[in-house]
Amino acid sequence: AANRKDPLAAAYASCLHHKVCNKLPQDQERAVEYANIAMPWLRSEAAKGNKYAQCHLGLCYADGRGAEQDNVQAIKCFQLAAAQGHCIAQNKLGMHTTYSAVLFSFLLLYVRLIFIEFKFIIELNLNC
Repeated sequence: AANRKDPLAAAYASCLHHKVCNKLPQDQERAVEYANIAMPWLRSEAAKGNKYAQCHLGLCYADGRGAEQDNVQAIKCFQLAAAQGHCIAQNKLGMHTTYSAVLFSFLLLYVRLIFIEFKFIIELNLNC
């Protein structure tokens, strides 16, 4: 589909050729070619609030595919997508919550509850 200049397919093909994929060889020239096809569509959709297009646009700016490398623009795109819950954009901004972080938070809450219960039992025994 990317060969027929389908901008959505081109956007994904650009990412696949840019990053090493077990199905496609890494090919920066093709990645840039596909990004150039996708950029008008990505910009248009990103301006409409499409979080997927915003994230893809951010990746293109970050990598310099289809646009001059611009980390400020990349961060702006990632922020827009992340605000809508796009997990890759959140990851790029370091906002993702890992399973271990959530588990640790619950563990701390559990320890606090045990401490409060233990403190209550001691106070109860002292007042008797």
